Formats: sequence, structure tokens, C-alpha cells
Amino acid sequence: MKVEQRANWRKALARRRFLLKSSNCNDAFSAVNRVVGAVVASTFRLPSPVTRIRLFPVRGLAAAIGWIGCAGLMLAAAPVDAADANAVFTEALRKRGWDDTAVEYLHWVESSPLATPEFAKELPYQRALSVAARARQTRNRAERERMLNEAAADFEKFAAQEAESTAAIDARRQSANIYAEQALVLLAESRQLPDNATAQRAELAEKARELLAKASAAAAQVVKTTTAQIAALPKAGAIQADAAAKARRDQLRDRQVEARFLVARLDFEQAATFERDSPPFKKALDTATKEFGELVEEYRDSLVGTSSRFYQGRCAQELGEYQQALGCYEDITRLPADNPEFRRWAARAHRHRTESLLALDKVDDAISQSEDWLAASKPAERQQPEWLEVAYRLADAYQAKIKEGKLGDSEAKRIQANARNLVREASQHPNEFRQQAQVALAALAPASTPGGKPKSFDEAFKAGKTAIELWNSSNAAAKLAEENNPEAVDELQKQARDNRAEARRMLEASLGLAAADTPIDELNTARYFLSVLYWEDKQLHEAAVLSEFLATHYPENPFAASAAKVALAAYEALSIEARGAKSAESGGEAALPSYESSKLAELAELVATRWPESPEAASAANVLIQAALRENRLEDAEALLERLPAESRGAAQLSLGAGLWTKYLRATAGSRENPSEEAIALREKAGAILGKGFAALREQGTSNYAAAVGALYLSQYLLANGDAEQAVSVLENEKVGPLTLVEGGAETVQNAEFILGTYTAALRAYLSTEQPDREKAQRMMEALEKFAESGGDAPKLTDVYLGLGGQLQRQLKELNASGQSDKAKRVADAFGDVLQRVSARPDADQWRVRGWIAQTNLQLGQELAGDEAKPYIDRATAAYDAMLKAAIADPKYAPEPGAILGVRMRLAECLAATGQHEEAVKQFGAILAEKPNMLDLQKGAAVALQQWGIQKRDVDALDRSIRGDLRQKNGKNLIWGWLQLASIANAAAAQAAKASPVTEETRQRANRFETLFFEARYNVAKSRFLAGKVAPDEAKRREQLEAAKTNIEQMAKLYPGLGGPNWKPLFDELLKQVNLELEKK
Repeated sequence: MKVEQRANWRKALARRRFLLKSSNCNDAFSAVNRVVGAVVASTFRLPSPVTRIRLFPVRGLAAAIGWIGCAGLMLAAAPVDAADANAVFTEALRKRGWDDTAVEYLHWVESSPLATPEFAKELPYQRALSVAARARQTRNRAERERMLNEAAADFEKFAAQEAESTAAIDARRQSANIYAEQALVLLAESRQLPDNATAQRAELAEKARELLAKASAAAAQVVKTTTAQIAALPKAGAIQADAAAKARRDQLRDRQVEARFLVARLDFEQAATFERDSPPFKKALDTATKEFGELVEEYRDSLVGTSSRFYQGRCAQELGEYQQALGCYEDITRLPADNPEFRRWAARAHRHRTESLLALDKVDDAISQSEDWLAASKPAERQQPEWLEVAYRLADAYQAKIKEGKLGDSEAKRIQANARNLVREASQHPNEFRQQAQVALAALAPASTPGGKPKSFDEAFKAGKTAIELWNSSNAAAKLAEENNPEAVDELQKQARDNRAEARRMLEASLGLAAADTPIDELNTARYFLSVLYWEDKQLHEAAVLSEFLATHYPENPFAASAAKVALAAYEALSIEARGAKSAESGGEAALPSYESSKLAELAELVATRWPESPEAASAANVLIQAALRENRLEDAEALLERLPAESRGAAQLSLGAGLWTKYLRATAGSRENPSEEAIALREKAGAILGKGFAALREQGTSNYAAAVGALYLSQYLLANGDAEQAVSVLENEKVGPLTLVEGGAETVQNAEFILGTYTAALRAYLSTEQPDREKAQRMMEALEKFAESGGDAPKLTDVYLGLGGQLQRQLKELNASGQSDKAKRVADAFGDVLQRVSARPDADQWRVRGWIAQTNLQLGQELAGDEAKPYIDRATAAYDAMLKAAIADPKYAPEPGAILGVRMRLAECLAATGQHEEAVKQFGAILAEKPNMLDLQKGAAVALQQWGIQKRDVDALDRSIRGDLRQKNGKNLIWGWLQLASIANAAAAQAAKASPVTEETRQRANRFETLFFEARYNVAKSRFLAGKVAPDEAKRREQLEAAKTNIEQMAKLYPGLGGPNWKPLFDELLKQVNLELEKK
């Protein structure tokens, strides 16, 4: 809420909820872990390869705030009395952030002879510590909550089992910490809800209250335990001679006072879960006030006494007792100001004193006391969060003074300028009010006169910088207003556009006003700012030229490397445009590199050489790598990786691997054949490089969009290679896994194609693991449907399911071929869930969707056996019947007449799959009577006859599968059989091979006929072999086996390659089986 809009300070401050955040790691019992500085006011976003450019150097700070541990007051956590090497090692792992490794080590050491009895006792405690630490690092909200709940329960269980140990005290401290963290997260969420979300806010408050009650109970138990253990120690006189007992007493006293403070803080926090001014609200604050007061009396001159006095003031302030609050804050501000920790508490007190004075309408006192404090502060302190919060509140006080209307124009302008400067300070560094300060800058902007002509470089440059600040502030304000004040969005967006236009106008003017004595650093800063604005306006040539000039002529300038990034982005966009234009002119033929492409490569080479250790070097290397990939220079692309520093190599490896994987997908797209050896080599190289890149990314622990895409491609590669478990591990990696990023709402992956691809890969992975995880697969399908519906792209989701079906069918075939029939059945059962989902979709009655459902059931049934296959075949038959009936009822239902023939053919295959071979052959004959030259129909009929012979051990049926069946009046067979099918396929392949000109289409056509030829000739020999095994007498058996052998040997003489890697192994294996049977006879 803007300061100038606050008509009544008392009312405004009374509405403040408990923003219980501390910006200092040493603030005892401070609020939930938080990351400060996520929004940088001076950041432009650029597409790949330029992702963001900082206009001003800004310090980001991630402050991990815990509830336990006050500098100078409490001891560091000492979980056990008898620590050993295992405990030391585990703690070292946690300190390095290797919490997952610590958990694995604890699992291992549990059954290891290296575990001492003492360490074995504390294993549950150590494991809970590691799980809690790991939870705080994960980005997945649900997973984090699950692990924190697990850790808290383990701490409680351990404390109950080891009730009298020091470790039990620490375990309860840890559980209290976890419960309090979770509660404050919920309260923070409730504060972000819109005003009308009353029920949801009440629900979150109730959950927070329950968690705070658990935290209070754990802390109270610590107080009780420590009190009892202190009372059991020797008396004061005797204990002086016992060093160990004395140390134990001091430790217990520290734990006791720490827990008492925590109990008071939790009561204070509890008030935020009740309606303001309600009896429970007041009761909680009164209780906290009493508890803090007792600590003040006992520890008046210590840090715990000071912090307790501060919270007495906070309680009074929240109750609206501002005069009493001022007394507490003034006690703190009068303390000696030498100790840094006491000074931080004094700064906090100054901030809240300013708020209380404003609530009492004592504006002048608020201004004078805050000014005095800030003026006496050290320069380094002025950038610390506590001091920035005082500055922000002083800006509030300045606004309140102006609002009184008693100041002259010049004084009002002076104070307004001071307020603006203070808000600017608060907007540029981490603190509680940073976001509010960024928004407030827009409101505090001085009145401008758009169109005014600056008279000097200095005037234009300063005006341009101010306009950029206001542009960012207006953007931030508009974003917040979308939820809190929608009516103001249009006006704020207009302000942003106006400020941006003014920034560009002034910066352009500054370049024209530059003179020989213009400071070169300021001139180059103007050039850099302007190049970014040109980039955002898609004036690519201007952006490229200006930023390249800065990068090449002034490489020592602080903005030079970032300017190079802008130039790279601009030249890359220009080169893509040029490639498209030249490709169109040349009819798709390869064109020579354009001027823009040459400049891009030249500039990338400069960046990689000039700033090899910078993040920009990685972007430059990626540009060169992509250029090498486009020109098929794979060795050059790999060599570029070696030029990068180790810390930047992972991202480049993912980029190169992603490029190779994309190249592989394009090379194999639409092909029905197995990948060529060259394509397989490309796939394996892509997988190896992606694996290395992901390993580096996992170690680094952070990701951007390009790296996330590389990780997604790695999971796709692993799935293609049948390693579903490893694919799940990549997708679910707690820091950089694509699924973790998507489910955690990471901004870096808010791309529809990426989200859809991630959910699809995860669904396939969960269905393909050794034990398919049907629960997680269901969750992925729900996520896919929710995502598709939110984007209005439901048809695309159906396409995703259809494509997934094809992938899983190939997987089933491979599993059965490798003898893993049990796993094939599990995958089929799990895939049944997908079929049910598709069947329930609104477009399930469309011809293509219904056909997919039927065909998928049929193929699943064909890959299974016996009773396991029957449900799938029955569902396929019912679906095909329904399609034929719908086509009869509506002649336009089928997309073309041939589609109906296809359905009839599939029905014949359903008959064959259920053992009704004679009926299947009749059905094929009926269709072939209408379309005798359909090769797929002829092949299906031959297969049906062959299966008939196998099932019935019928030599005649096997012979008819070779020679044909259903002789017609003209003496020809309606069903050709394998021999005639081979002859026709061979002739068609030869004709297709002679086609001119040779195109990709003619090549694929020739390959299809050639494949069918070898398949048919293989099945001729196979039917002879099968007949040899079932023939009724020895002579006929040998005759058939000899015929099979002769068929294979003749094929080998005529076609030594026997159809290449797809068919030669089958021919060889069949010949081996034939010879074995002949040896038996």
C-alpha cells in the first residue's frame, strides 16, 4: 500500500499482520527460511542465449534463517554425549550440503561393523537431521513437506526413546524448529491471498495454529527436561570442583533459556492465527508479554534480555499500546552501541519505534530520531537489512510530513527527494520492504515533462537512468496490482511504457550530447543501456552494432561482457533471419554463411577468448557449438567444450548433447525401420554428453532453461535405451530434475512445450520401471489433463497419449523378445490406465482416437498370451465393431472408404488373436475380394494361416500360408501366400529403385518393399520349418525341414546380406534351428 494513501496511520499500522521476518542469520528464533533479492529491479530478460543483463551491479543474498541459535547466548548444537568418527563424518557431509549422501551413508553404516554402540543409538537422530537438511534444499513443495514431516516425527520418536539424554533435548529443539517453520510458511501464504479468500485464509490459520501448538509442546518439554536435569546436579558449592558437571550445568542452562525464549516467541506467533482484537489474539500476546518480561528481569544486561525486551515492544505494538511499545524500544536504543549484535537489535527497535510514533501521529519525532540513527550509522551498516528497513520507514515518515500540508514548496520537494533516495536504497538491497520499495519508486517519481530537450550529456544521462528505475518500478507495481488492485493495472502499465520510452529518448539524446570531456564510463553505460532497449524493441541491427562496439573497443568496462551477450543475441537472431531468407532463395539448398553468421562466430570467438571464466563465455561457446552442429562439424563442437572452464562446461555439454539428440530425432523421424548404425552412434554420443552435462549440473545444484531442456532430453534418451529407473532419477532430481522444476513452479521452465514434454516423459518412465508406479503415473495423467485444459489444448493431449501408446507398444515387443514376459504384463497392466484415461476423454468417439484405442488393445493382446491376452482382444473387438456401426450410421464418420477396410482387417486380426483362425481367414478373404492388391491385407491373411497351422499343428494350413488360399474361378488364389507376396514385393522394390529423380520418398518406398520381400521369404522358410516339426511322419518332416534349409541357403546365395541387420540374424537363427532338428531325425 502506498505511503501517501494511508489516511490514518493508527488504523493502517493496526492492520499490519505479523511480518515476523528477520534479515540476520544471528537473530535468535527468527522466522521461516527465506530467500531475499529474488526480484532485481535492474534486470532485463533476454531469450537464449542471452538470458539476463544487469543494468546495475546488485548483490543477491540468500539468508537461511533458523529458529534456533543466538550468537553469544546459546551453544552450537551438540547432539550427542559420545560423538565418534561416524558422527563427525556425517556432520561434515551436512556442512558441505551433501545431505542426500549423508542419508545414504547412514543407511549403509546402520548395518556396518564400523558403527559403535553409541552411534547406533543416535542413528535415528542423525538420519532425521540429514532428512531435514535435505528437505530444506528441495524445490518440490510436496516432497519438502513430506521430508520435514518425516524428520519431525523421527525427532519426536528419538526424544521419547532417549528421554534423559542431551540428544533428546536437541531432538525436541529440532522438531519445534520444523513445526514453527511450517506454520510460518502457511501464515505467509495466507497473507498473500486476496481479501475475499476468507475461508481459505481461515483454513491456513487453523493448520498453522496446530503446528505452532506442536512446536510449543516440544519447546515446553525441553524446558521441563532441562529444569529437572539442572535440579539433579550437585549443589553450587560442590559443582565448582567438578569441571564436567559445571560444563553440563552451563549447557543445560543455555538450553533452558533458549527454550523459554522459544516458548514466548511461539505464543507471540500464535496470535497471528486469530482474528485481530479477538480474545484469543489478546490472550496469546498477553501470555507472550509475561514470558518475555520474566526473561528480561532475569537476563536484563544480556542479549537474551535485549531480544526479549524487543519482543515485549512487539507485543504491545500489535495490541495497539504504542506508548508502552515505545518504552520498550527506547530501552534498547539507549544501550551501548559497540557490539554489532546489539546494534542490529537497536536498528530493529528504531524501525518499530518509527512505526509506533507514526501510529501516534508524532511525525516529527519519528523523522528526527530515525535521521539521527541513520546519520550515526556506518556506511557498511546502511546496506544491511535492518538499517534499510529504518530508511524505508523514515521515507514513510517524510510522506506523512508532506501530507500534513504545512511545508513550503521547496521544503516539500527537498523532503520528497530524500524520501525517494531512501526508497531507492531499500529497493536495491535485500530487506523486508524491498519489493514494496520497488513499487513505491513509481509513486515517488518526480513530475517529468515528456518531450523536454536536455541541454547536456549529464542531464540526459541522469534522466535516462531515472526513467529506467521508474520503468522497472512501474512493471513491479503492475505485476502486484494484477492480484491486489486490478483496476490500477492499465495505468501502471502505461506508466511503465511511458518511462521506458523516456529512458530510450534520453539515452539517445545523451549519446548525441557527448563531448570530448564526457566521462567515458558514463558514456559506455549509456551505450549499454541503450543497446538493451534496442534489443527489447527488436531493433536488432542497432542493438548488435552498439553492444559490439562497447565489447570490442572497451573490453575492460564493467558492462563489456554483458554487452557482448547482447551482441551475441542480436547477431544470432539476425543470422537466423538471414539463413531463412537464403534458404528460401536457394530452394532449400545449403547456402553460404551470411555476414551476420560470420559476425556471430567472430564475436563468440572473441568472448570465449577475452572472458574465458565469465558466464558469457559459456553463452559464446554455445553459439559456436550450435553453429558447428548446423554445419555437421561434430568434432569441432566437442573440441569447443574443452576450452570452457570446468564450472561452465556442464551447461555447454547439455547444450551440445541436446543438439545431438535433436539431430538424432530428426534423422529417425517418420522412419519405420530400425535406426541405422550411424544414427545409433549419434544417439549414443548424445546420451554420453548429456550424461556428463547432467552430472555437472547436479553437482552445481542450479539450472536454467537450456540446462533443464538438456536434462529432459537425457531422460528421453534413457527411456529410449530402456533405463526407466535412471530416467526417473533424472526427472525427480531434487535440485535440477525437470519434473522437480515444473512441479515447484520454477520460473526458468515456464514453457508450455517443456512442461508437456516433462509430464509425458515422467508418465512413460513411471509406466516403464521394473515395478510400474501406477500411482505416480495417475498423478502425471492428472497433471497433463489439468495443464492441457488450462491452455485450451485438449486435442494435443490426446496426441500425446497416442504417441505414448506407440512407444510403450514397442517396449512390450522388446520385452517379450528378450524373454521378460512378466515385466511385459506389468507394463501392459499399467498402460491399461492410460487406455482408460483416453477412453474417458471428450474426443474418445473420434475415428482416429477410437481406432487408436482399439489397435492399442489389439497389439497389447498380441504381445501377451492366453487368458492374459483375452481382455485386451475383447476390448479391441468391441471398439472395432463400434467403429463399423458408427460408419454405417454416418457415412461421413470414417475419414475415407479405405479406413473402413482397415477396421475390417483389424477385426480379422482380433479373430486370429483369439484362436478363431478359420473365421479370421474367411474375414480376410471377404475383404480381399474387394481389394485384392492391398499388401497389408495379404500379409495379415498369410499370418493368420501360419498361426492356424501352429495352433492346430496343421501342415496343410502352413503350406497354404506359403502357396496361398481361397482359389477363385480364374484359378488364382485370393490369398496370395508368402511366396507370391515376396515376388510382388521384390518387383515393386526394383521398380521403386529405378524411379527418377531419386527422392527421400522414393528411397523410403523402395526400402518398404525390400523389407516386405525379406519378411515374406523368411516366413516361407519359417512355415516350412514349423511344418517339419508337426508333420505326421518322419519322411514328411524331413522333406519340410530340407525345404526350409534349401530356401535359406538359396536366399543367402542370391542375397548375401539377407536383408541387413534387421533380417540376417533371423535367417541365421532359423537355419541353426533347422539344422538342429535335422540332426535329431
